[in-house]
Amino acid sequence: MTSKRARIAARFASTVALVGILAACAGQVVIPVDSAHVSDDGMTLDLNYNACTTIAGPAVQEFPDSVEVYLFADRPAPSNGGDCRGYVAANLTAPLGDRVLKDPYTGKVIKVSKSG
Repeated sequence: MTSKRARIAARFASTVALVGILAACAGQVVIPVDSAHVSDDGMTLDLNYNACTTIAGPAVQEFPDSVEVYLFADRPAPSNGGDCRGYVAANLTAPLGDRVLKDPYTGKVIKVSKSG
């Protein structure tokens, strides 16, 4: 069984690596996820955001107890006060199950709605 210290070290290393990859995408910003919906089979998340821009894509990191998601995009266009909500799908390698969805920057749990 993997020790708690080893799991924490691995999680930290993978998060640092992903943040480095995202930072290397010059001119892109991270867009916060407001909420999500999980598919019936638990393998797909529809990630809801509010940004007046086109999302370049989601990045997902899966852990035994949580899933962390990053949305990145070109710099958001200035909002004219209109509705800029949208969603993008993210595929998981294992069903979400009892894992929580987290914002990796704030550590906050993101609300996930389920069918049924």
